[in-house]
Amino acid sequence: MVGFESALERDFATQLEFDPRVIRYEEQPLEIEYRSRGGQMVRGVPDFLVTRRDWKDVHTVILADVKYRREIFERWSELKPRLKAARQYAMTQGWKYRIYTEVEIRTPYLHNARFLLPYQRCAANAEDAETLFAVLGELGETTPAELVSRATPERYDQARLIPTMWKLIADRFIGADLNAALTMTSRIWGL
Repeated sequence: MVGFESALERDFATQLEFDPRVIRYEEQPLEIEYRSRGGQMVRGVPDFLVTRRDWKDVHTVILADVKYRREIFERWSELKPRLKAARQYAMTQGWKYRIYTEVEIRTPYLHNARFLLPYQRCAANAEDAETLFAVLGELGETTPAELVSRATPERYDQARLIPTMWKLIADRFIGADLNAALTMTSRIWGL
């Protein structure tokens, strides 16, 4: 269970759960002491600490705050000292610091993550997966609709294949552009 203080933080956590590059993350991982704009020492808590790996298996740690753009604009003078302190703290640790807003979070990728996460958490039918891989190998690039219809002419059997197909996409065994809305007419391909 992940704790969050806003729907935007919940959505960010959903993206992190679905992102295969994310090794681990913590919500509200630490307190940072800083001087407020009024001059008093106060404590602030960044929203997330994320550890990711890139394609070369290099690990990057990101201290992250999740804020609505409007909140940043309206409360900038109050938020600036804390955000600046978080950035400085991250630098001293050799980490990166990022502020994520709804612009980076509320994307087709988030929609796809919400849709595919339940499939990712289920087991695939091995026989159906083999069937789908065999047909995909023949077709190359195709669509989900074409893949299941080419796998079997029977509508009932096509319906049975669909959850396995989504599972294979969620687990990245079948490729798809997850930054675009995923539908039965999206382009998919074998990996």
